[in-house]
Amino acid sequence: MTTEDEPSSEVRPGRWREVRWLAGALSALAALILGYVGLREYLTHLPDQPHRTPADILYLTFRLFTLDGDWIVGEKNWPLMVAKFLAPAVTAYTAALTVLVVFRRQFQQLRVRLLWRDHVIVCGLGRKGMQLLREFRQRGDRVVAIECQEGNDNLFLARALGAVVLVGDAADELMLRRAGMKNAGRVLCVCGEDGVNVESAVRAFEQIDGGNRTGTSSGALCCRVHLVDGKLCELFKQHALFARRDDRFEAAVFNTYANAARLLWNNHPLDRVRIGPNDSHRPHLVVLGFGPMGQSVLLAAARVGHFANGRKLAVTVASADLETRRRHFAAQYPQLEQVVDVHWIAQDVEDPQPRNKLEELAADESWIATVAVCLEERDRNLPVALNLPRVIHRRKIPVHVWLSERTGLASLLEGDRRSDAVGGNINPFGEVEKVCSLEMVLREKLDQLARMVHQTYVNKRTREGAKPQSEDALVPWPQLGEGLKDSNRQQADHIAVKLRAIGCEMVPAGSSTHPPERIISDQEMEVLAKMEHARWNADRFLAGWTLGEKNTAELRTPYLVSWDELSEEIRDYDRDPVRNLPALAREMGMRIIQRPE
Repeated sequence: MTTEDEPSSEVRPGRWREVRWLAGALSALAALILGYVGLREYLTHLPDQPHRTPADILYLTFRLFTLDGDWIVGEKNWPLMVAKFLAPAVTAYTAALTVLVVFRRQFQQLRVRLLWRDHVIVCGLGRKGMQLLREFRQRGDRVVAIECQEGNDNLFLARALGAVVLVGDAADELMLRRAGMKNAGRVLCVCGEDGVNVESAVRAFEQIDGGNRTGTSSGALCCRVHLVDGKLCELFKQHALFARRDDRFEAAVFNTYANAARLLWNNHPLDRVRIGPNDSHRPHLVVLGFGPMGQSVLLAAARVGHFANGRKLAVTVASADLETRRRHFAAQYPQLEQVVDVHWIAQDVEDPQPRNKLEELAADESWIATVAVCLEERDRNLPVALNLPRVIHRRKIPVHVWLSERTGLASLLEGDRRSDAVGGNINPFGEVEKVCSLEMVLREKLDQLARMVHQTYVNKRTREGAKPQSEDALVPWPQLGEGLKDSNRQQADHIAVKLRAIGCEMVPAGSSTHPPERIISDQEMEVLAKMEHARWNADRFLAGWTLGEKNTAELRTPYLVSWDELSEEIRDYDRDPVRNLPALAREMGMRIIQRPE
């Protein structure tokens, strides 16, 4: 059993299930021994009794287990008295345990529907579902799991972790009712197919929409739906459940590819070398493989890769099946090249042209190069990374390898990173344990910062006299559309890039080992505001907005222009979130300091 599949040592109910039959067997053995010893002595002292063989005494002892001990009266030997009461108790205990085992699932379902409140429902017990279930159980949440495949090995493991497991279709209305959907606090749809996840979420919404949630303390049912297909995702977001503006249902879409890409650039930024306003350095990302992970890595880089010198992020994409994938990608993101300078190579990643491009990048020190190996044949990713041109490894250019699970090879790479051996520049990413963690799926910490970013905008517009009815964005966070929430999250993600541009970072406010809070100068504020406008432009271009007279319904805005073309009034919208950074940090219990060189 792998580490990922080991039951948590914190789960107490599973331990009792392991010993309850042993406890009954030991009690029965004790009753049998005491009863035999006590009856032998009792029968010896009874007058006019025929001779009893050991078999006769054993038979009479067994009768004690059937409550047939009334004929034993007036006796004071303690073994017999203990056995007289212990044997029937063992019988009753065994009968109750048997009934509990036979009807356990029915009892559990009844308990869930009648007694549980604010519990978690996990639809799907694949690797993602098990990771979420394990983390919820570790923090003490009650969990109901729904799995359609009765032969899934994870059913036993989920029960061992203390979850109530139902076998059936997660999109079935009756199954969701058995899981206590109307009283649940969270539902996570992580089955293997997008269609099943969508249908499960819609059925959950219909149950909440058609009933009431008076039995819960948390109010809204928090629904998270895993989707890979971008078109299906956009179509799904048009469903009524995303348009809700009440306190009963709150839905959001996620996928592990996007989570992996976001986590990658947060932990291993493209601007690992500081890029100032007049810096000639320019990040260049090479993506090898253009399946779902390669596309997510490119998109996340395009959203976050906006630097103080104003130069676009350069990207090279190589893939054997590039033409078809590029066509589908371009249909969804037709304005990508407004955001990044991208060069496409329709060849296998181990063919000469991609390798020559890598050698060219490595030789030019003006590039801040990064390589991401994202082939769909995941078994190829590490060999491809190790076989990159030697100059890549010699110059320690970061090579990020999609492995999706922690393996012995990933551990080996971590060991190599502590030495100068080849492979020391290779970083595995995309492990399920990280990209499908509660933090990445629920986004509670990110949303805390994004809420503050949103509130800054609302406060500014309110001071200017704007009314909530005038803009979709002028509403409280829970009522904000998912697209606008994502925009605030992207702005929150970019804060670290801005701070690096001026040599700063955020640290916990309570730490006494760090230098005092860094004051951001007016000149630096202007640099960061320009960066924010470039990021905002990229966000709008990738979302399909175009330049024109303002029309939210038709995704047109007059502000998709360079910083120099903006009026001072509009520039202030980019300056405000930058001016608010110190206050934002303090509100989060952080402070901005000078980064150590």
